[in-house]
Amino acid sequence: MKVTKAIALKAARELIAGETQTARRIVEAHPAGGVQSWAGVFKKLIAQAESIESGTLSRAAFSIWAKKGNSKLPFVSFSSMAILDCPGRGECATKGWCYSLKAWRNPNALGRQASNSMLLRSPAGRDLIAREFAQLITETVRLYVDGDFDSKETLTFWMDLIKTRPDIQVYGYSKSWVEFIALHLSDYAWP
Repeated sequence: MKVTKAIALKAARELIAGETQTARRIVEAHPAGGVQSWAGVFKKLIAQAESIESGTLSRAAFSIWAKKGNSKLPFVSFSSMAILDCPGRGECATKGWCYSLKAWRNPNALGRQASNSMLLRSPAGRDLIAREFAQLITETVRLYVDGDFDSKETLTFWMDLIKTRPDIQVYGYSKSWVEFIALHLSDYAWP
């Protein structure tokens, strides 16, 4: 089984919903796959899904925060699943030219995005993100290099978390206008 972008996206979509069928097929098709391979990445994501389901989540399958960055990203950043977590997505997703998809040449890039999307959808996962956010040593955080605020609930989670760290500048770019407007119309006190 060749892991194409479409198959990887399907497996990630299922894992975010707590299902593991496609991910297990990838692992079974590549039993000798190492930790850097598609099989290795999906083994880790399956284990995370199982720990979320069983209530035993103690750590993320992948680093929640990208801390080292590169010359273009000299800050701590957070990403989630491109396309799946982009309610305001446009032609970039439907026509296949979303820049985030290029990162999926490296299975671990998709792994971190999927892991974070899974964490955002569970109370234990959000607690884990919040604990790590509280321990960040940085001046600047960029939210959603990949992905976006998938819901008003996720947007509220992040804004409440940002309020706990006035020492950090947090920014990001978003197409989730509906979510921002809905939160604004609820008379939310922004950070």
